[in-house]
Amino acid sequence: MSSMLMKSSGLRAGLFGLVAAVFAPAAMAQDAGQLAQECGRAVRVVALNATQDIQEATEDAIGVIRDLNDSDATNQEILRAGAIARNRIEARADAARERIGTIVQNCVQELRAMDAPQALIARVLDAGRDTRRAVSTAQHRANHRINAAVRLAIED
Repeated sequence: MSSMLMKSSGLRAGLFGLVAAVFAPAAMAQDAGQLAQECGRAVRVVALNATQDIQEATEDAIGVIRDLNDSDATNQEILRAGAIARNRIEARADAARERIGTIVQNCVQELRAMDAPQALIARVLDAGRDTRRAVSTAQHRANHRINAAVRLAIED
């Protein structure tokens, strides 16, 4: 009996959703706008988390490189520590860019299915491009700082 009630409730909710979609295009536009905002927010969160992770990994790597230098490690060990750190940062940045791309792709598909205005779709695409660029910039800066720490340690 309860499964019948749930099916009936689900059908009723689906019908109400369909009626609302047919008779309330302004509501659909608002939903598309909300979706575009949520998508922009989602990619910004991914980028923010990734850039923070990259910054923390950079600080950790620089600490390790300094510790190795202080303990008279070989140049090879210092170079290896730098390479490991750069690889770790690259993997984190790649994962973030991939996640951002997936979010953007899914959002654009959904917005197109909703017949959203092109301006909303462009806003999501721009947010994806900008956040991927922010992750790449963080990665580039991290690599530069790690390379500088390695150089200083080797020259010391």
